[in-house]
Amino acid sequence: MNSIGIRILFGLAAVSPALAASSNTQPVPSRATNPSTPAKPVIHMGMTPEAVAKVIGQPVKVEPVKTPAGDGFRWMYRRLVKEWVDETAIGVTKVPSFVGLAMPNQGVGEASMPAHQLERFRQYQVSWLLFVNGKLVGSTQKPETERSFQN
Repeated sequence: MNSIGIRILFGLAAVSPALAASSNTQPVPSRATNPSTPAKPVIHMGMTPEAVAKVIGQPVKVEPVKTPAGDGFRWMYRRLVKEWVDETAIGVTKVPSFVGLAMPNQGVGEASMPAHQLERFRQYQVSWLLFVNGKLVGSTQKPETERSFQN
């Protein structure tokens, strides 16, 4: 089993120590060794509202809140994650139809046809940031889906 260079463990590839030692590959430089790689914006607890706004932009909504630690405010951000449209059956319509000539005067009858409408879905990532005494003290995040019908 040690002669195999790569083993698959739980869907991840692991290189055997013998193969790794004999390999001539160079390590991939990280952001610490390559400062030209741009870092993703990060916010930390204790940041001021101005510093947070500089990193991730202005919020969609600001609400005042009362907390045991004092008065504060909550910022809300919404980011569109995914958008799609589905055709949804909303009912059945009876329409005149040719149903056959099994009996006299019965060539025309009614047929049931499904009625469809386009339904639009928008999934958002909603984030709330809580500021108390001018410092970021908490955050919450959840998905939110909006549904609407198009005529």
